[in-house]
Amino acid sequence: MAESGRDRELKESSESTSGVTSPGNESVHCEANVSALRDQLGKEEKRNASLWGRFSSFRLSKRNVQVEKETEGQRASDKILGHHRQQSLKISECIQAETEELVRKRPLSVMQMHELIQHKKLQEAFASIKLWEDELLAENNSKKYEDDDTEYYRKAMDVNLLYDSLFARIKAIVEEALLAEGNCDGQLIASVVEVIKEEEIAHREAATSELKGLGIPKKWKELWRESIGESVTKKVCSVPIPSKEEDKSWLAFHLYYLKTNVSHALSKIKHSVKNYYPDDYKVCDLYVANFHSAISSHLQENILNKIIDFEELYDLLDWVMNTYCGEDLMGNPALKPEINIESLPPLLEPHVLNKLKADYRKSLTEKMNKYWENILAIEMEKWNREEEPKREGIQNQGCYCLPMYIDIQQMIDHHVRRSGKLCLDLERGTLQMCLEGLQQFIKRLENEFMDWDEKKASPMFVPYLIVYINSFFELRADTENGDTSHLQERTICILNMAVKSFKDYFFNRLKRQTRPHFRQLLTIKWISSTEAFDTVKESIRMASQPVKYLKHPYNKEFVNDIHKFMMKEYIAQIMAQKMSLKRSNREKAVHKMIKEADEMNRIVSDLDSDMEWLCPVIYRVSAIIAKKKEENITKNLEKIYHEYPDISEEHVLAILNLQGTRRSKKLAIVEHFKTLQKAKANPGNEDDRNLFAEIQVPSTVNCFSILH
Repeated sequence: MAESGRDRELKESSESTSGVTSPGNESVHCEANVSALRDQLGKEEKRNASLWGRFSSFRLSKRNVQVEKETEGQRASDKILGHHRQQSLKISECIQAETEELVRKRPLSVMQMHELIQHKKLQEAFASIKLWEDELLAENNSKKYEDDDTEYYRKAMDVNLLYDSLFARIKAIVEEALLAEGNCDGQLIASVVEVIKEEEIAHREAATSELKGLGIPKKWKELWRESIGESVTKKVCSVPIPSKEEDKSWLAFHLYYLKTNVSHALSKIKHSVKNYYPDDYKVCDLYVANFHSAISSHLQENILNKIIDFEELYDLLDWVMNTYCGEDLMGNPALKPEINIESLPPLLEPHVLNKLKADYRKSLTEKMNKYWENILAIEMEKWNREEEPKREGIQNQGCYCLPMYIDIQQMIDHHVRRSGKLCLDLERGTLQMCLEGLQQFIKRLENEFMDWDEKKASPMFVPYLIVYINSFFELRADTENGDTSHLQERTICILNMAVKSFKDYFFNRLKRQTRPHFRQLLTIKWISSTEAFDTVKESIRMASQPVKYLKHPYNKEFVNDIHKFMMKEYIAQIMAQKMSLKRSNREKAVHKMIKEADEMNRIVSDLDSDMEWLCPVIYRVSAIIAKKKEENITKNLEKIYHEYPDISEEHVLAILNLQGTRRSKKLAIVEHFKTLQKAKANPGNEDDRNLFAEIQVPSTVNCFSILH
């Protein structure tokens, strides 16, 4: 190593023979003073020993003197000895203090000062550097470097380099206090605080414009704060980030260890580091603010640009919005009150967090769309296999129910709850997204399902239709249990419309299957054949059997509507005026009508229909057809009008036409019916029992039929 200016100067001072006292001669003078003091101390001790000897001889020669005189002599002797011992002690302390002062002011070489820094003797190193700095300034003020200041600036540069080296050691100690395992070295931290304080005092009065590079305030306290920030950044960035290719859970792994490392560091700061700093340093607040800033920068610079997957977005949002402020990290009760982030800004700036939320919603939408596609594909596969749906047990009333409803319910509930753990606006947004997706899914399911039936006409259509109605019912119940909103009201409306659409399709399908066979009833061929009615009966039985697996109240609605459908379609054939019965076949027709009414009533009885009022209608009509006498016909007409007040004159004429009543009798019966209507001008329908009002009479059957 090249010999520094300070080292050469010390060498020259020791070799100088000049009479001028120099810093080098100061050591020699110190040694002479020490020697003189030691000689003086030796003489004092000899003198004390002599006094003590003389006093002892005197005491032996006067053994017979009175006790009082001996006591007085002893006290006098002790007083003299104490005085001399105190004097000797003062001399020793003086020698020690002067020696220490001389040692402290003894000039050190650059290498020696550097060694002090390396051995972390911070205060000694600072004192030596400051002594040299003061010496150099004094020389400059004495005009020593007036002619050539090259040497001055070379030495000043060495001083500043030593100061820089000293603070570099301080910085390393600060970093080690956070990064090293175990508790920090309290003595070193105390030395750091003391040196920062000494530097601030030493350079407080400096006039920076006149110091030529020396005596300038170092602002080490500010640099110490920066060192805290740099050490925190190193701590945060030291957490490994696994490769996405190596580990699909790379982000969860990284965030877990980031939380663990930061939590451990904060605990160390509270329970160890802060104890060695003065209160005015507010060291906990400083560390917390720097951790907050470092984590924010780390997430934005090193993590956000790597996230594209939905689960990664969720993991990061959950960490930022829950874990970071929660009891596992900054909100840990064991760290309070020292560790507190309430006064700090959000971990992520609003625009960054909003973009993260938007990416989450977009990714969730894509994920949900795939869910809906997969569910629909699974359902279509089941249709094509014509696999019969399973029925749930007693707890669900033995209803048809496929995993579709459970899948949809769990999927929506899962994502709404997870989003709710993040924040309220994401919870609401997720619910809206799920319900909108559900609406679109229902429309697609309805279209695909009905197209499949049109092409396939499978016997499994009705069981699956029951499954979907049950599913819509459960989904509606779940939606109704949530908070009231316009979107939920709309979703409930969509589900109700879907149920109505499926129900309408069910009955339209039943009509298509049975109407051609219904039209063969109440004809001449029908009187002697059961084929048409048997087909109708079997079709209705096949369609109605799965209805019992519908959930309440839809099961009752379907059963009652099936009951009413059968009666309406049967009565409609009577109204069609396909024939006029003669005496020869009237009795057979009536008997057949009663038998078929019995069979239809047994079907709806098995279904547990609530519309018992429909059961007698065919009996009442057949009773009119069976009678020949006018008074008997009018009596039965009064009964049917009493039970079914919505029957009209056109319906009565159609029945009379089928019965084969003569024109004159028909006219009298119709007039009697008009009288009944006038007597009960506003029959009303208190129980909403409409039947005949829903059955159209062909235009050929009207009042002019009386003329026939």
